This record gives sequence, structure tokens and C-alpha cells, in this order.
Amino acid sequence: FFVTSSLFASTNSDFSGNGGKITIETPYLKLFNGGIITTSTNSSGKAGDIIIRANTIEVKDAIETSFDSRSGITSSVELEGTGDGGNIDIIVDNLRLIDGGSITVDALGNGSAGNIQIQAQNIDIFGVSSGESTFGIEQKQLPSEISAFSQGDFKTGSIIINADRLSIRDRAKISVSSLGLGSAGNLNITASKINLND
Repeated sequence: FFVTSSLFASTNSDFSGNGGKITIETPYLKLFNGGIITTSTNSSGKAGDIIIRANTIEVKDAIETSFDSRSGITSSVELEGTGDGGNIDIIVDNLRLIDGGSITVDALGNGSAGNIQIQAQNIDIFGVSSGESTFGIEQKQLPSEISAFSQGDFKTGSIIINADRLSIRDRAKISVSSLGLGSAGNLNITASKINLND
């Protein structure tokens, strides 16, 4: 297997404490070629929140690792987790998710997914990843996205976006979905201009 460059905080199945929070304040945050910022829970503890304050955030060139986790900015409830996922809270001037770049919350285990809240001037989401193999591991083409997902009996988180301009194009997406018995969250977008284009 391979390990990508990452910032992470997680809870272990042997312990019940809550996970730590990740807080980032920077003029420019750039995640390329599989870079990851992630919190997760694999126990009864809650995953930590991710809080980012920046002028520009750019997430590009997504990959999947050998453990089926995806690069980008994410908080998750792992398969053995029973605690809730963390929230992602972003305030930024310019947000760009390119060629598979993503911001996601998901619940694969027995806990509820967290929420995503983004306040921005300009949000551009476009493109899919190349799908080329990485370090011998086959890759899928991954769309650029902001998403909340659950597959069990617990609820999906909500997505709240406030922006002056929002552009979604070239197979990119914003989605809230549930494949299990848990309730899907809400998708709330407030923007002065919205552009949807294939």
C-alpha cells in the first residue's frame, strides 16, 4: 500500500475518547496529487471537526488509496465506528475543487455523518480525476464534489453553502445521499449567481 501526504486526527477501536479537532488558518491551502486532511472515528468516540479559514483553497487530482479512502478534505465514520462523524466548517474567499478534488462527510459504520458548512465569495467545482493508476493501484475517475453520504441506519449530514458565485461543471456535483435506512440530510445553497454546465 502507499501513504499520501496528510493531516489527520482519528479515534482507535481500542479507545472510546473523542477525536481531536483540526484547525487551519492560512492565506493559501493547496492539496494536490492525493493530499488529505481528514478526521475519522473507528470507535464509540466522535470524530473531530475540521475548521479552515483561508483566502484561497485549491483541492486537485484526487486518488483512492488501497483502503478505499479518497484524498481531499473529509470526515468519516469508519466501518467499525459507532461514534458520529465530525463537521467541516470552511470560511474562504475562493474555493476551487478541480479534477476530483472533494470535500466530503460520510458514515460507513454505525454513527451519523457530520455536516459541511461553507461560506465563500467564489466556488468553482469542475472536472474528474484522470483515473490513471498510482503506485500500481488501479484508480477510478472521481468527480470533483462536495458530498454527504451514509450507507447504514444512521443519518447523513447536511450541506450548507453561502456564496456570491457558485459554478459546477464538467461532471462535478454537490450531493446528499443515503443508501441505508438513515435519513438523508438537507442541501441548502444560497448564492447570488449559480452556473451549472456539462
